[in-house]
Amino acid sequence: TEADVAPLPPALRRYLILNGAVGQPRVRNFHAAFSGRIRGGPETPWMSFVGEQYNFFEPPARFFALDARMSGLSVTLFNDMCVFAPGALVDANVLWRELDASRIEGTLTHAGTSVRAVLIFGPAGELLDFVSDDRGALSADGMSITAMRWSTPLGAYRTFGPHRVSARGTGRWHPAGAEAYDYIELDLRDFRVNVPDGSGRSR
Repeated sequence: TEADVAPLPPALRRYLILNGAVGQPRVRNFHAAFSGRIRGGPETPWMSFVGEQYNFFEPPARFFALDARMSGLSVTLFNDMCVFAPGALVDANVLWRELDASRIEGTLTHAGTSVRAVLIFGPAGELLDFVSDDRGALSADGMSITAMRWSTPLGAYRTFGPHRVSARGTGRWHPAGAEAYDYIELDLRDFRVNVPDGSGRSR
C-alpha cells in the first residue's frame, strides 16, 4: 500500500510505484526465465546459456538452473529483491541511507549476515545499477575468492503482468587496478510473481 512504502527513501518509493508493486499482493516468490551468455574472465570466450530462477522470501531461498558448459553463477538475494521483487523490500530487514536524489545505500541483514549495496536510479524512477563491495570473485580453479566490487547495470524495462522490471541485465566485476569487465549478460524472457506450487496454492 502507499502507507507501506511511505517510510522508504523517495527514490525507492518512485521505483516501487514504477514497478507496479503498490496495490499488489505482498511478494512471496517469483519465477524468471533467461537467455544470455557467460564467461569466466575478460580474456575467455563467451558461452550462450538458458536458465530459470525461483526465489522465495518466507523463508529466503534462491534456486537458479543454468544450462551451459560453465557453472558457479552466484547472485545475491539482495540484488534479486531489488531487481525483480522490490515489493519484498517493504518487509525485509534493510537499513536505508539516502546518499543523494538518485542514490541510496541499503544494508540487508539476515541470519546474522549483512550485505551493503548502493542503488542508482534514473530520472524516470527506474533502477539503473546495483553496486556492492560485499561479494568476492571466485578464481578460475575454484580454490580462492578475491574481494572485488560487483555491479549489475540494468535496462530495457518491460511489463510482465502488473509488474515492470528490467529485461536486460549485466554482471560486472571491477578488479582493483584494472578495467571492469562483464562476465554475464541476461535477457529476461518470462517473469511471474507469486507462482502457485503443484497444489495450486501460491507459495
